[in-house]
Amino acid sequence: MLLPVAALAAPEAPPQVLAQIQAMKPDIDRIVAAVTEGEFSGEAWRRLADFTDTVGNRISGSEALDMGVEYMAAAMAADGLNVTAETASVPSWHRGNEWAVLK
Repeated sequence: MLLPVAALAAPEAPPQVLAQIQAMKPDIDRIVAAVTEGEFSGEAWRRLADFTDTVGNRISGSEALDMGVEYMAAAMAADGLNVTAETASVPSWHRGNEWAVLK
């Protein structure tokens, strides 16, 4: 079924949320400038590449997901941030035995 483009548009945020976002705009602009053209230019991509190369796929409920959380918490703490990893109940999926029959 095809939907008109207008039906796919995101709903408008409540006015108080829009006001909060607008109040954060100077900080957001400063962060974006630092990451894209300033002192941290390229750092975000380097860190993302390092993270994905080190941890790899992080399927829901997997050991790799736990490793990813621990990896990022340690990296952020090394940057001097106050980091807290919270426990969350995440369903786990495991691939079953694969088989096929050719006739």
